[in-house]
Amino acid sequence: MDKIVELVMTAPKLHDNALVYQMGCRTTLGTLVQLITQAQHRIIISAPYIHTKKDNATGIIIESIRSALHRGVCVDFLSTGSSLNDLKQTLQIDDLYLCKLQLYQP
Repeated sequence: MDKIVELVMTAPKLHDNALVYQMGCRTTLGTLVQLITQAQHRIIISAPYIHTKKDNATGIIIESIRSALHRGVCVDFLSTGSSLNDLKQTLQIDDLYLCKLQLYQP
């Protein structure tokens, strides 16, 4: 099997789409959504800060995570206590799927 390496970029909002296209890269948002939606067993995400402010990008990721939980995928987050609390409130997961969500803080 050939290994494929793709460059993923998070660029400033003002120039993100044009710069990503010009550089032949993928966006971080697109890559995260693809990884989450294609996951079959477990997703592990580690981030020092989890952005939960209501915007289009956050909404897409939140819905992808909800969908993964409903498919039975285990989702593990490692972050700060305040970010994890915000995430849990934003996800609003049913108790039935809550067992698939694990939150860890250092």
